[in-house]
Amino acid sequence: MRSFWRLLQAFGVVILFQTAFGAGVALAAQNRSVVNCTDGSPYDYTAAELAACGVPTDPVADITSLPGGGQRYDYEGPDGSVFSEYLPPAGFDPETATNAQLAEYALPPRPSDFDALLIWQQRMQDVHFYQPPGFITGTVPGIPNVMTPPPFSGSFSNLDGGYAGTGAANTFTFVQAGYYEPTIGGSHCTTNTNAEGTWAGIGNTGYWFGQSGTYYTDGGGGHFAFAQVWNPSVVQKYSVAFFTVSPNDYIVADVQWTGSGFSGSIQDGTKNNEIAPWSYSTGGSSGNSGEVFVEQPMGYNLANFQTWTVWGSFYNNGTPFNQAPGIAPHTLNGAGTAKTNGQGSQGNFTVLQTDCN
Repeated sequence: MRSFWRLLQAFGVVILFQTAFGAGVALAAQNRSVVNCTDGSPYDYTAAELAACGVPTDPVADITSLPGGGQRYDYEGPDGSVFSEYLPPAGFDPETATNAQLAEYALPPRPSDFDALLIWQQRMQDVHFYQPPGFITGTVPGIPNVMTPPPFSGSFSNLDGGYAGTGAANTFTFVQAGYYEPTIGGSHCTTNTNAEGTWAGIGNTGYWFGQSGTYYTDGGGGHFAFAQVWNPSVVQKYSVAFFTVSPNDYIVADVQWTGSGFSGSIQDGTKNNEIAPWSYSTGGSSGNSGEVFVEQPMGYNLANFQTWTVWGSFYNNGTPFNQAPGIAPHTLNGAGTAKTNGQGSQGNFTVLQTDCN
């Protein structure tokens, strides 16, 4: 749908969509007499239908069998880079897996902090793994697959509300946030699409950032789980949509800096405890910052998310995020405003939407 695609354009200029497997999806597509690729979710369309709408699709480039019995699905970007998704074997139990086995499937590492370990164990109980799709889309109408506009010279800081820590390279190797997906209220902003994103991320100012989270756009686009990797020096982003989520679902998002790229996962603890692990290689340097943010996408009004409640956030080996080096609140005061409240002992906090001008 238009609003869904507009939001992903806001999140990134290199845009990758994913389509879930399922007979119900195919049947729904077959029963439509007119297809214009603007109704419902992109997940509802076949590759042929998207192609007819001017949206080319790329099949999975490679499916690699991993030593532990699972699979890695590789999707090659237009510049030759690879975004990967992972599917462990049937019966795989993260709670009994070794740290090496967790890393093989890009799953969050077992923390050493006692409180964080309890949360990790709760996450991994009866987990269900997202099925990687057979294809992704590389473009949507009017949005080129690759764009390299002039380097961004402004500041993103006024578009984010929440907390960020800062340090030297490799200070942050893991960031996780557990939160409730916001319920969107009415808004007096009517001049543009209303949108918001919520995520955990790791980055390096002027270089590569990796993020896992959820986003919302109005006009019927709804709420989606996503991952993105982006480089603000060239305003280049890869944004990948996974499954839909609902308001008040309990979401856990995490991202890891591996030293040569990012991995992470997004999990809906309310709906079948579904988790989607992913990875993307960047090279270079990162880990200078860790963030847990609600964001106003550039060029869009801030959706009235009302209250974003983070019930726990951690970094590295499970240390509460409120103890992160250089930790400081960010106040969202771009084309919308929000107030960030103080952090609790487990990195819990709230952000309150206050206006939309």
